[in-house]
Amino acid sequence: MSSAAENQIISWVRALFAESMESLEPSEIGLEAQDVEHPTLSQLGKAVLLIWSRILAGNSLWPLIRQISETFRILATKEEFTRT
Repeated sequence: MSSAAENQIISWVRALFAESMESLEPSEIGLEAQDVEHPTLSQLGKAVLLIWSRILAGNSLWPLIRQISETFRILATKEEFTRT
């Protein structure tokens, strides 16, 4: 069972995810169109990593930031995030 604090964080992440999806196609972050309305926690985790990976990849000349971006992308492909 989730605590009230955990539920609040999940609610915030879902709201941020919904806002991000206004400027992304679901396929750009590995989701199907039907998954956008009610993503699982696993899909949310993967989406957050891929969204941040894209943001960081496009906005930095620093090698460290590009490495963080690549690491987020790699983490999103891990089996933990591919389960639904």
